[in-house]
Order: sequence, then C-alpha cells, then structure tokens
Amino acid sequence: MLPENPRPSAGEDRDARGVRPSLRGLTQSSGWPPGGGKSGIWRILGASNPMLASFIRDFVAQSIPLERMQQRFPRTRFYGQQIMGEAGHMIKNFGITKSAAMFVLAASCGLVSHVNQAEAQTPAEMCKKNYKIGYSHPVSEAKAVQAVAKYAKKRATDLGCVDLLIDATTNLNLQTQRAAVENWILQGVDAIVIRAVDPSAFVGLQKEAQAKGIKWLTYTKPMKGQDGSVGWNTDKAGELVAAHLKDWAKTHIAQGGVSSAVTELSIEPSLKGQWEFPKAALKDLGVPIVLAQDCADQECGLAMAETALRENPNLRIFIAGSTDDPGVGAARAFRNAGIAPEDVYIGGMDGSEQALVEIKKGTYYKSTAAIRLDLLGYSIVDASINAVNGAGPTDIVSPNEIATTADMSALEKLIAVYK
Repeated sequence: MLPENPRPSAGEDRDARGVRPSLRGLTQSSGWPPGGGKSGIWRILGASNPMLASFIRDFVAQSIPLERMQQRFPRTRFYGQQIMGEAGHMIKNFGITKSAAMFVLAASCGLVSHVNQAEAQTPAEMCKKNYKIGYSHPVSEAKAVQAVAKYAKKRATDLGCVDLLIDATTNLNLQTQRAAVENWILQGVDAIVIRAVDPSAFVGLQKEAQAKGIKWLTYTKPMKGQDGSVGWNTDKAGELVAAHLKDWAKTHIAQGGVSSAVTELSIEPSLKGQWEFPKAALKDLGVPIVLAQDCADQECGLAMAETALRENPNLRIFIAGSTDDPGVGAARAFRNAGIAPEDVYIGGMDGSEQALVEIKKGTYYKSTAAIRLDLLGYSIVDASINAVNGAGPTDIVSPNEIATTADMSALEKLIAVYK
C-alpha cells in the first residue's frame, strides 16, 4: 500500500539544501522512470494501478494537465505547485533530470499524496480468487477495438488471476453477441462487460446473469441496474475537436465562404456529444452544415464527402463525429477533387491508427479526440474485479486527448498503442 503523506505545512523542517526529509535517499535516481522502472515505488505503483502510473508518466512529460489528473482520480489529492517547487530544489541542488525529480515527487509524496485503498492494491491484494470475465464488443474487427482487447488481455495476464473470454462478434451481429452472452451465463462467469448492439435486447439476459451473481458492466452504452461501466467522456471528445477547429478557423477561414459536413450515429445516442459540440462550434463560426447523416465507415465517408462536394464545391470542413473512419474516407474525396490539404479541416473521434498516421503526415486530417485505448483495455479487467470484490471503482472513464501535429511526441505514443 502506498503510504499516506499529506501535504506538508509551510513550516515543515527541511535540510540545509531545502529538501524535505522524506525525500532523502530518493534523489539519486536519474532517467525516466527512476531505476528503469525497477525502484520500489515505481514497481508497486506500476503493478497495482497501471492507469495511474501511465497518467503520472504523461503528467511528467507535460502531456496531461493537472486538471485532468484531478478529474480522472477524484479520490486523490494533487498539489501541482508543491511538485514544481520541490522538483526545482532537486534539479538545482542535485543536478538530476527534471523527469526524475518530478517522478520521485509524484510517486512518493507530492502529486499522489493519498491513493484510496482500492486504487492502491497490489496484484496479490486485488486477486481475491480466480476470475472469469466475458467481454463483448459487436465490432471486434475494428482495429481500435482489437487494440483495446489486446490491453485487456495484457492486464489479465499481468494479474495472473483472470481468465478473459473475448467475444468474436463482428458487424453488429445481434444474434452472435446474444449467443456469446448466453454461453457465459451458462458457464457461470464472474462478470460480463458488454457494448450491446441493442441494450433492450439484453435486458432479460442481464436479469438472468445478475440473478446468478454475475456482475453486469457496460461499455459506453449504459443499462439500468448495471454493476459498473467503462468508457470515455464523449462530451469531452466533442469539446476537444470543437476547440481545435475554432483555433484552426481563425487563420484558415477568416473570410468565411466555406461549408461543412458532419457524420453522426443516431443508434448510439450516448455518443452524441462527439458531433453536437463540433456542430455548435460550426454554428458559432457561421459555417453552414450542408450534410449531416449517419455514417461510420470509410466508404460511407468517401461517398458523403463526394456528394457534398458536388453540390457545394466550397466544402472544406468534415467532422467525423461518429468515429474516425468516415474522415479517412472523406480525405480521399478531397484528394480526388484536387483540393489543397492546407485548406481542409478533417476532425474525427477515437484515434484510429489510420487517422493518427494521416495527421502525422500533415495532410487533410487535422485532429482526432483519441481515446487512451491501453487504459480502456485495463479498465475492462479492473472494473470487473472491483465489482466482484465489492471494493474499488466500478465506473471507470478513460481519458481522451486531442491528437494533432502540435505535439508529435504524444502523437507517436498514440500510434505506438497499435503496435
């Protein structure tokens, strides 16, 4: 368990160099993470809470603002100014790297001053028994979904007490998804995590499962009476793209004269923030939306952009509010029409590998509200175990981050998730 270490008072004793006594002996590390990740603090934190460990990495790299750390771990107290002050002392007095100084402080006494008991368990403490967990996503052929499954498997393997069963349903096939869930109920699994094709078609199975003591968790599509959930903040995703679009518009469409198209997905109302916020931004910019329709794949995006361009040759903004794939298809339409990449804004959702690569190339695709797919995968296992154990967070929201060429390092990290 990580020790309680409250924020120090202004008058706390320090040695002659201004370093808190609690830091003595910890300031010899250098590099990132300290000791190559083998230090006691890092080993405990990385094993017991990989999501928090990953957030600390990103915080140190300054790719996650303190506010998001606070949102993601509301039970944890964060003291940004205290960290920066202590890190400055350590860098000045010991000559160690900034990342090493901030990591030691983050992991030992400043950034994470208190982690509740459920969030700070070691694998041995978390594994009260052997668990069997069923996970079903109805579009398992999608690369992003496959990446999530890969990290869920990794988390299960790392813990060593989880048998993770993954449904192979593709193309939103309700029958195969129901069959998988029915089989898991017969097997008596401990928990089921499902993104249901149609939640109403699973109400009976949910009741049957819960009557047998099986925990029922959902993946972005909530159901009444669920035992937990995993997903991401879809409103935040829409806000991120909307804000970036407005910044781009200041220098690219100051004179107006352009139109836009937006993809939606009416069968997924829980995602509506992903297109509603960009649509509001377009309204604020005075940019007319000439086409808005359901669309979730590349061919549909290509056809949609081609149609809009034929009727509105001034189409220059395409928001793939449903997911990234339509945006990838739309890029082909703009390319085929001979329109210069610098004059076009394509923004999408989820952070698909192809979209991220297109952004990196600096072509038509300008942004995507990327989901941390690795953390989403971890959360499938963690939320399930917490629900079964009756301790720890059972509703886990994985972070979104805007992926653009403004931060190539962060962009590379997001692409690496698919490797």
